[in-house]
Amino acid sequence: MKYQYKEPKPFAYDYFVSDHYTGTNFVKKEETTAPAPYTPVYRPAPAYKPASYYPEPKYNEEAKPFAYDYAVNDHYSGADFAKKEESDGHNTQGYYSVALPDGRVQHVKYVADNYGGYNADVTYEGEAQFPQYHPTPVYNAAAPAYNPAAVHNSSPVYKIAALAHKPATYSA
Repeated sequence: MKYQYKEPKPFAYDYFVSDHYTGTNFVKKEETTAPAPYTPVYRPAPAYKPASYYPEPKYNEEAKPFAYDYAVNDHYSGADFAKKEESDGHNTQGYYSVALPDGRVQHVKYVADNYGGYNADVTYEGEAQFPQYHPTPVYNAAAPAYNPAAVHNSSPVYKIAALAHKPATYSA
């Protein structure tokens, strides 16, 4: 006889029985614990850096002066906008303009700093145009003309050739 050891496994069960015929009620609960499962000795280090419990250092970097500008005026598409901005590191000022869909041009001049925040002067050039909408008629293609099929003579075009042999006749 060969003995094979089986690791005990934990289990738990409970059940409730209610017999309405006899009025018997009982509850059964049972639990067992098994030894902890085998855990491997080798545990590789995580491939990621663990989360820091301290905040990252904040760098006190001074703002640097800058200046840029650009403009687009495309007569074909109607795109017309521009922007110019410059800063000395503390105060920023600039302007931008854009053509609006109603035909006006919006100009915005602004100043921004740490004390006064963002202050803008908005002006409009031109009058708003709201043209009356006139829908164009939908193009309806003409229906194709119906041409009935040509009438042909129903007789065959070819002629049956005469038989080259005489068919055999059978008699009973």
